[in-house]
Amino acid sequence: MQTSDQAFEAWLRSLPSLGYERQWVVNNIGALEKRFRATGGAPMPPCPEPSQPKYDPYRGL
Repeated sequence: MQTSDQAFEAWLRSLPSLGYERQWVVNNIGALEKRFRATGGAPMPPCPEPSQPKYDPYRGL
């Protein structure tokens, strides 16, 4: 295993602590590896909070 592979794996392990779901990471592994290589391993920004659902006045009826 090369050092860059170990760095990539460590970078991937840091994503859940930033709010990224493990399933999302697995589904996007190719794009994440491409981003890691292009940015030289720059940290990902924290995952944004989910947006609030729109108010539905009829939901309680």
